[in-house]
Amino acid sequence: MSLTNRMTSWLEALGAHIAVTDADGTPFIVVSDSVKIKENVIEAKIGPVQAEKISHLLKDSTIAAVAPGGLGAIRAPYQFKGRAVLSGDILSVKADEIY
Repeated sequence: MSLTNRMTSWLEALGAHIAVTDADGTPFIVVSDSVKIKENVIEAKIGPVQAEKISHLLKDSTIAAVAPGGLGAIRAPYQFKGRAVLSGDILSVKADEIY
C-alpha cells in the first residue's frame, strides 16, 4: 500500500507524532518535524534522547502509530499503523494500515 500524494504532503510539511508502547501498553509519543516518505515507509528524524527511549521500547513491541503533526486544534485526517525500526536517529514505520 502506498501513501497518496496528499498524505505524503501532510506528513512531509507538518511532521509527525509517533506513538509506541511499553510492555504494559503505556504510550510514549515523540514529535518529529523532519519526515520523509518512501512509498509506504514513514521516516522520521528524532532526537538522541527520544531514540534511546524508543530503542528500549521497540524490544517489547515494534508496532507504532503515526499521525500528521503541527495541526493544532485540527484533528489529524489520517493515522498510520505499522512496524517500526530505529536506525540511528531515524525512526521508520512501514504503514500497513491507514485509518
